[in-house]
Amino acid sequence: MKNLKILHITDFHLRHSSRLYYSTARKLNNGFIRNSFYVNELSERDFEKKLFFFDKKNYNKKIIEIIENLNPALIVMGHCSRINFQTFEYIKKVHPDIKIAQWYVDSLIPTGPDYNPHLKTFQKYNDFIDCSFVTSDPLSLKFYNKNKKNIFYIPNPSDLSIDNLKIDRITNNIYDM
Repeated sequence: MKNLKILHITDFHLRHSSRLYYSTARKLNNGFIRNSFYVNELSERDFEKKLFFFDKKNYNKKIIEIIENLNPALIVMGHCSRINFQTFEYIKKVHPDIKIAQWYVDSLIPTGPDYNPHLKTFQKYNDFIDCSFVTSDPLSLKFYNKNKKNIFYIPNPSDLSIDNLKIDRITNNIYDM
């Protein structure tokens, strides 16, 4: 699987001038690159804020243009909500071999914070997603058995170039999970 090309669409927080450099998106990107994958980033929410020279209307055109030029094997999305369904329909029709995965790090547990908006975002592209990775236990998800898609657990990512507290080495924790 070396030289796998990935289109990673999420909020890369460009508009925050690196204040949020420790984001999950950055950590996942670093992991992909360390495993010899090529990663093309597209920052969904920065696009909307017109940091680039195109607007939201052209966002979906830009996705298709990148796919045509890059021909990725995998599209990885994180908390996306601004992609048109027609864009996914085009991808599935013209590029049926491209796999689409999503990661989601906010709580999807009914008693967790903002459950309904989180669930809506998570399930928005269900018909187009091949698999999902969540930080909630998939077996505890209320919708797990109703959802025909593959949902897998992923721990909150860490990255040696970003995280430096080495919390996993503390032996006298007040709370031990």
